[in-house]
Amino acid sequence: MWSISRGTCDGVLAWHAGPILSVEYSTLDKGIITGSTDGLLPFWENVEGGIRCARNVTVHTAAILSINAVEH
Repeated sequence: MWSISRGTCDGVLAWHAGPILSVEYSTLDKGIITGSTDGLLPFWENVEGGIRCARNVTVHTAAILSINAVEH
């Protein structure tokens, strides 16, 4: 994760086994969801000292091409 204001790398999203194809900010949970070629949907949250994977959802094994985190 890149900090635009500081110009520094604040963390690396090192959970996926493949390249990240989609990123979405969840206003409900105030975190980031990433999708990858590995089919994983981890939810990332800010913690003191960086960012961590708070939980992971595996829906299927196909690539996640798009994420829509809108509350219904």
